[in-house]
Amino acid sequence: MRWIARTVSLIALGLCSLIVNAQVDIPLSVNISLPGLQRLSDTDPTITIEPLSADASLAERWQATLGQNPSGAPVIRVESVQDAPALPVEFRLTVEWPRGRMQQDYRLSQNGSSLQAEPLSLLRFGPTDARMNLYRLADLLRPESISINQMMLRLLADNPNAFAIEHVNALEVNRYLQVPAVGSSGYISVERADEIVAQQLGEWDSLAVELEESIPLIAEVQADVERRDRIRQQLAEDNQRLGQRISALQKEVLALTQANREPVAMPGAVAPAEQPPEPNQTLDNWRAWAIVIAGLTVILLWWRRQRRPAQNNDAVLAEANEKVRNGQLDAAQEVLDIALGEAPERIDWRLRLLEILADREDAIGFESEAYVLHAQLDNKSDPRWHEVARRGRKLLPGHALFADD
Repeated sequence: MRWIARTVSLIALGLCSLIVNAQVDIPLSVNISLPGLQRLSDTDPTITIEPLSADASLAERWQATLGQNPSGAPVIRVESVQDAPALPVEFRLTVEWPRGRMQQDYRLSQNGSSLQAEPLSLLRFGPTDARMNLYRLADLLRPESISINQMMLRLLADNPNAFAIEHVNALEVNRYLQVPAVGSSGYISVERADEIVAQQLGEWDSLAVELEESIPLIAEVQADVERRDRIRQQLAEDNQRLGQRISALQKEVLALTQANREPVAMPGAVAPAEQPPEPNQTLDNWRAWAIVIAGLTVILLWWRRQRRPAQNNDAVLAEANEKVRNGQLDAAQEVLDIALGEAPERIDWRLRLLEILADREDAIGFESEAYVLHAQLDNKSDPRWHEVARRGRKLLPGHALFADD
């Protein structure tokens, strides 16, 4: 089959120029001019085309290579490798090199005796990486009539989601940039572009100086956070040990009370009728409780000797409540943990801590603090204990400490 010679020159949506040639016994070819090809010609880019539809034979019928137009300018040449390839054809053209990639979709179709080629999308560049900066990209992608600063500001305006902030130095990684069409309007003047870029670079330098000056403060804050974490861990361990000691003392009290209430029966002796407790038995019960109270007092005094003087009462609760209002329950717990380490006798602080532990569903921490509070109040009829027990039954169902007497 011999084709009729024809040449059609098209401007593809103002984005690139395409020259479609079909001559006798010469394959159909399309020359596509993209921004930056002149600068990429030395990098030996990889050029591929892939179908936009389920056309597996596209690669067998078309190929793309880097070539030159009649004036010597670099172009992407898409050629047919079969006689009379089927039309229309829709494909994605990709130009890739070590530092980036450009992509654009095209459609080739026949209109009467001529062929038409048009882009189906705008040109995209990406993905960006940490080695790229907007200056180099603007220099690569800009038309010859547009300055680097003009192109930088245009890319910034057209791609707001690719920048962390509205600044030429804030390009993010793994982003695709939409490249404006060749010949399009929307560029600000050279003078205004130079002024805006200079202003942004000056602001960036000031931010860099402030950041450098704040590095020691950041290190200090980080060290303080680590110190607080260590204190918090130590307090949690101390609370656990204290809870274990209190639990052991309570078991001893229960054993002593039971021993005083149940007299030992001698062999062969007749069990006496049940009588009200003698005064000395009541006295023994109080002695048992006195042992517990004395033990708790010793433990609390030992605890307090390990800590510094207590903070201001109102300041501790105010700080903890402020952090709770801000949703920082862990920080509020830390404030109260440290304060109780300095003044473990403060019941109001411990009550607030128990509320926070219940809200965080920290069953282990709640149990440990509840044992301490139970020993401090020494009265299950205390309304404050009723509220703690209610929370305890919800958090630790069936726990003996929170049983409803």
